[in-house]
Amino acid sequence: MDHAYNVRQECRESIPQPPSAYLRRFFLDTITHGDQMLKLLIAVAGSAQVLLGTDHPYDMADPDPMVRLRRLKLPEADLAAICEQNAARLLGLN
Repeated sequence: MDHAYNVRQECRESIPQPPSAYLRRFFLDTITHGDQMLKLLIAVAGSAQVLLGTDHPYDMADPDPMVRLRRLKLPEADLAAICEQNAARLLGLN
C-alpha cells in the first residue's frame, strides 16, 4: 500500500501520510493460523498493537494460542504486552 501511495497521486489525496503510518491506530489479534504469519504480523505491526486472540468457540479457533506464541520465542516483554497489557490499554483498564 505504501508503494501505491508513493507512486499514485490519487492515493495521496485523502491521507497525508503513507498507509503504514496509520497501522499504529489498529489492534490486530494473533489468529493467523501459522507461526510464520504471526511472526510477520508482530514484526510489521509491532508487539504493542497485537492482542491475544482465540476465535473460541468457533471452528477456526486456535486450539492453544499460547503454545503458538511461545514457539516464536518472543521476549518476555512482548509476550506480556500481547497477552494482557495491550488489551488493558485498549479497554482503558489499569
